[in-house]
Amino acid sequence: MIQATTPAAPIAWGTLRQYLERDQQLSEALLALLESERTCLEQRDYSAFEELLQRKSALLGELAGNGQQRLQWQQSVGLPDDRAALAAAEAAEPSLAEFWRQLATVWETCQQRTRVNEQIAQRTRIVVGRMLDILSGNAGQGSTYDAGGTTHRLQTGRNITTV
Repeated sequence: MIQATTPAAPIAWGTLRQYLERDQQLSEALLALLESERTCLEQRDYSAFEELLQRKSALLGELAGNGQQRLQWQQSVGLPDDRAALAAAEAAEPSLAEFWRQLATVWETCQQRTRVNEQIAQRTRIVVGRMLDILSGNAGQGSTYDAGGTTHRLQTGRNITTV
């Protein structure tokens, strides 16, 4: 015997659109902030960079919170994750699904900009480390690695700041 199942309640796609529109606003703000962060890193404006880090942290917190609320809503209407929600939106509201896909490209751009900024910051750390080595008399000396893979210079040179 085949059991009849009751159809799920219709999904209020406007609610999902509101969550995604908020994600879009926050993501666009993050893109602009990441561009400013890159400029600060390239110009070595570390005081402005510190301020941007605080703003970025708050913005990422808002994005995470909105994402969590969206996920809770999705689960409350029977959509266990983003993949299921996107598939359901594709069938019922194709324009919403397209909006979501476009938003995903914004998120990918944010990830790319973050990677670039991380590379700039890493290069800056290396340059500053080398300059400190030169000033402390450790330029050209051998190095060792600790358990975490961090390079440590051997302390055998004369410190340029001492007589």
